[in-house]
Amino acid sequence: MGEATQVLPVPTGLAVAGLVLSAFFSLATLVPSIAVAARHPHDTGRSGWWQLLHLLPCGFRIGIIVLAIFWILPSTPGPTGSD
Repeated sequence: MGEATQVLPVPTGLAVAGLVLSAFFSLATLVPSIAVAARHPHDTGRSGWWQLLHLLPCGFRIGIIVLAIFWILPSTPGPTGSD
C-alpha cells in the first residue's frame, strides 16, 4: 500500500489576518520586552547580558531561575555601573 497522506486545510482569510496581526504584535513588543528585562539587572549592578542564559540549550531552566532571582532582588540605591 502507498503512504498515508494527510491533507491540511487551506487557511481562510480570517486565519491569515490573525497570523499577520499576531506576527506584528510579537515584533512590536520584542525590543521593549528585552529592554525592560535588561533594565532590572542594570539596576542591581549586573549586566543585561545575563538574559542570554536562556538561549543556551541546557541553560534555559538554570537561566530562568537565575534571572528570576535577579528580578526579585531589590535595586541598589544610588548610581550603578550602567549610569
